[in-house]
Amino acid sequence: MARGWTPPAGFAAARRTSKAAQLRADTTGSRSARLTNSSDSRLTWESTFQLLHGFIDENMLVIADTSFVLFPAAEFLIRKRKYFIAQAAWLSIGYSAAATVGASMTLPKGPARVVALAGDGGFQMTAAALSTLARYRKPAIVLLFDNGIYGIEQLLTNKAFYPEESQEPLDFFNELARWDYVKYAEALGCQGYLARTQVELSATLAAVQASVERPCLIDIKLPARDLPPEIRASLQPTASIAQTTNGLTTAEEPDSRPRIALAGLN
Repeated sequence: MARGWTPPAGFAAARRTSKAAQLRADTTGSRSARLTNSSDSRLTWESTFQLLHGFIDENMLVIADTSFVLFPAAEFLIRKRKYFIAQAAWLSIGYSAAATVGASMTLPKGPARVVALAGDGGFQMTAAALSTLARYRKPAIVLLFDNGIYGIEQLLTNKAFYPEESQEPLDFFNELARWDYVKYAEALGCQGYLARTQVELSATLAAVQASVERPCLIDIKLPARDLPPEIRASLQPTASIAQTTNGLTTAEEPDSRPRIALAGLN
């Protein structure tokens, strides 16, 4: 910091270390009470990442696949250089399982391990990479976000599907074949876990953190119509449109169809 420079108001609170520390403190400090008292402990994108902020530590190399995970994963505090891998430019769907193999081979022996965050659609493209992880006994952790659909593609083809109360049907070509991911992982020599609630995910994260003998996969069940808050917040109805006809200006009724900025997805 330059001598004599006074940081503006809010500077300290906005620093990544401060924000991440507060997220972790909020997550770990109130987790037990929240899970015990909650009448709705189902997993959503938001509740899942609230738990993950208390799970990811400085020894974890994080790989985020091309899926909805890219957006909330950007909030993780990564303290080491080269310990966050994402394809924000090329957007190759499904690369994370294979990339986990390569990244695991580069890590020194000790507490360091790879944590991959993958959508179920992308994972199905390269899932056999689990076999190599098991063969070399790499203690990687695959967090599989299982909503049963190609989520980004559905957002691009018909985003009206996404409000939770929507009755809009899923485009048939975005529906995935249903796999038993836990049995698949176990068949390839990995440890498989299923998490359907916040309580189950919290317990499972503790179990995989202690497991360092072989790779682990957690099948995280999510509602198909749920979105990460970073994307949900950008769904906005368009404003009224002014038209000029024969020199007179009239306002059309507001278009209530949802709109989203897709610059990061195209």
